[in-house]
Order: sequence, then C-alpha cells, then structure tokens
Amino acid sequence: MNIIKHIKRIYSSLSLEKRAAIWFIICGFMQKGVTFLTTPLFTRILSTEQFGYWTLFQSWETVFSILITLNLTSGCYMQSLVKFSDRKDDLTSSFATLLTTLMVFFFIFFLIFSHPISTFIGLPARYITAMFISIWSTCMYLFWTVRQRVDLNYRGFVILSFTYTFVVSFVGVVCVVLSPAAYKADARIFSYSATCFILFAGVGIRHFLRGKEHFSFPIWRRALRYNLPLVPHYMSQAVLNQFSRAQVNFYCGVSAAGIFGLAYSVGMAVQMLNSSVLNVLTPWMYKKLKYNEQNSAKKNLVVVFLLIFSACLLIMAITPELVSFFAPPEYSSAIWIVPPIAACVYFMFAQNIFDNYILYYEKTGFLSAASIIAAVMNVCLNAILIPWFGYIAAGYSLLICFVLSSFFHCIASLVVVRKQIDSTTAVPAACIFFLGVVLLLCLFVLLLLHSYFIIRYVLAVFVLLIISISLFRMKKNMSSK
Repeated sequence: MNIIKHIKRIYSSLSLEKRAAIWFIICGFMQKGVTFLTTPLFTRILSTEQFGYWTLFQSWETVFSILITLNLTSGCYMQSLVKFSDRKDDLTSSFATLLTTLMVFFFIFFLIFSHPISTFIGLPARYITAMFISIWSTCMYLFWTVRQRVDLNYRGFVILSFTYTFVVSFVGVVCVVLSPAAYKADARIFSYSATCFILFAGVGIRHFLRGKEHFSFPIWRRALRYNLPLVPHYMSQAVLNQFSRAQVNFYCGVSAAGIFGLAYSVGMAVQMLNSSVLNVLTPWMYKKLKYNEQNSAKKNLVVVFLLIFSACLLIMAITPELVSFFAPPEYSSAIWIVPPIAACVYFMFAQNIFDNYILYYEKTGFLSAASIIAAVMNVCLNAILIPWFGYIAAGYSLLICFVLSSFFHCIASLVVVRKQIDSTTAVPAACIFFLGVVLLLCLFVLLLLHSYFIIRYVLAVFVLLIISISLFRMKKNMSSK
C-alpha cells in the first residue's frame, strides 16, 4: 500500500510533459503489443496461405497509404502544428480535406483499372476496396493522435487508443473463428477495415467541423511542397520494409509469404517500443532544435539507443522460443529470419532519428536519394538471393539494406546540421554505429548458438552489462566536462 502511495506521489510531482510522455509510450506499446500477442491465435486458426493473404494486405496497405495520401499524417503536419501553434484547427481540417481529395481521386482510378492492379499485387479487388476504407479511417485517427501528442492531451488519447486496440483485436478474432474455413482470410480483412471505419469516421468528421479553412491553398501548397519530394523517400522506405513479402510471394508462393510474414512480425516486436518512443521523441526533438538545445538532446538520445539495442538483443536471444510460442511447427524455419529482422529495427530507429534533423530543417531532398538507393538494392538482392537460397535470404538482404540506408541518412543529417548550425557534434553518430556493430556481432554468434538456450541467455546478459557499464562511464565523462 505504501508503495502505491509512493508511486502516486511521484506521478503527481511529474510535469505535464513527462506524464503525457509516459502515457503515450504505454498506449503505443499496448497497441503494438496486443496486435503482436494475437498473432499465435491467427497462425493457428488461419492456414499459411490465408495468413499469407493477411500479411500481403498489410504490406500493400503500407505502400498504398504512402502513394495515395503522400504520408500527409506525418512530417509536415506535426512540424506545422509546432511551428504554427495558433492555427491548429484550420491546419487539421485543411490537411484532412487534402487527404480525402487525394483518396477519392485514386479510388476512381482504381475502379477504372481494378483488374490489372489486382493482378499485379496479387490480391482480389474486394481486398483493395477494403484497403481504401482502412487507409482513410486510420489517417483520420493519425491526424488526431499527432495533434494530441503535440498538445500533450493524453487522457482522450488513452481512452480512444485502448478502445481501438481491444475492439479491433476482439472483433478480428471473433469474426475469424465464426467464419467458414474457406472465408477466414475475408473475415480477417473485412472485420479490420469495418472496425476502423466505425471507430474513426466520427474523428474524421470532427476534423472537418472544427476547422474553417478546408480548401486553404497556401496550406495545401506548403504541404505538397514539403511532402512531394519526400514521396520517393517514403515509398522507398515502404518498399524496404514491406516489399520483401511481395517478392517472397512471387518467387516462393503465398504459404512462404505467410511464414516470412510471421518471422517479420516476431522480429519486429521491438517496433512496439520503437514506435512508442519515436512518437514522444519526435515532437520533443523538434522543440529542442527550435530552441537550439541540440547538445542536451544528444545526451538523452544515447540512453534511448541503449534501450532499443537491449530490446533487439533480447529478441535475438530468445528467437527459437518465440517462434515456437507464436506459431505451429509449420513455421519453424522462421527462426533463421527473426534475428536479422530484429537487428533491422535498431537501424530503422537510427534512421528515423537522423531523419528528424533533416525534416525539421526542411531539407527533404536529402532523404530521397539515400532511400531510393537502399530500396532498389533490396529489390535487386531479393531477386538474386531468393531464387538461389529461398525466402530465408530475404531477411538478410533486408538487414544489409537497412544498415546501408541508416548510414546514408546519417551522412545526410550531418551535412544538414553542419549547414544549419555549423556543427556535426549535435548528432550522436559514433555511439549509434558502435552499438550497431556490436549488435551485428551478437546476431551471428547467437545464430551459431541457436541450439544452446542457456549460452544464448548468458551471452545476451553479459553483452548488455558491458554496454551498460560503458555507456554509464561515457555519460559520467560527458557530464564532468
């Protein structure tokens, strides 16, 4: 009882910014966590082919979301809310109207060319129609969540996030269980899209009602000028993240895509933490850069990278046990794909941090070249390696490309920061890549020791202790200077 009172007292003493950060992280972690924990249910209810259709739907949803909406819910929108804080309602309504206009245009285009589009991506037209519904609904929700994060309004955010997470998961499981065996993939996809629309249509209407500048061409022009140069970057990132599943489907079939999708989901478990931290860290970094407090931001980033490193290493160490828990024996080959995917998450996080510097200073042209090179390289590597070595090779080609992509984005961020504030020390590049090299070494050692779980666990703990001590000394030395 005294412990609970003590925790309440500490919580009450926290600033609004810190309380909001805690709840944003908890909600983000919970959203990804509940979805992640329902994976064992779906892998056992759905066949590998049906699960493959669901993973393909998710992959193409990510790609189409960027292509159709120009990713208006991130980047420019958050930056605009921070820079023009007195016009938030008008900004939101104008962004929402622009996004809806784009979606109507692309939906008409799809209706005209539905057959060739459906044939190309390997999904029935009815799934693509459901995809348009889910994309619009989730974008309305994302506009709202970004606004809550910037305004530090965590109470409403917590309520809607909890509702969305549990309702979508519960409805999905119930629909799949009750549907006939031949229609379980349909039940999974349609239940997801319908639930998103029912939950978030009201949020979208609220955006249109609260703002007065729906067709603000200055806002539209600024949004398009900011986001259009980033579309190649965002698309390249989507290809890098999602297109491997499509290539596995093309070369090895839908069942192999299902196995790769399961491995991807398990390996990306750290993305729960990654996304939650980034959702809080990004507006915080923008504010630090706005007030020229780059050095204080750098010190805190080192600690955050240690946290992401530790989470990735943990997933690698317990990969065989995770795969056994999350899927039946048909998915056992996933144990060779999970570790490189988990390592990808670290380099994805590093890349996002580098991109924050570039996006804040609006030098978006730097991002596209680096992202395009990495995406093209990934497609080419998959085209060469998958026919020779099977779908397992896709995980390692993805890791190679993410390492290179994070390096390219690091160089771009250093160039931008140096031009803006005549300094490169604001970006903690050396520490980030030191941890990255250690993580890659641990990856290959843990793969060799996959049959010896005790050694895997001991090695992981030992490496974490060494890194923790090293970073503690580093931080002590930095604070003494």
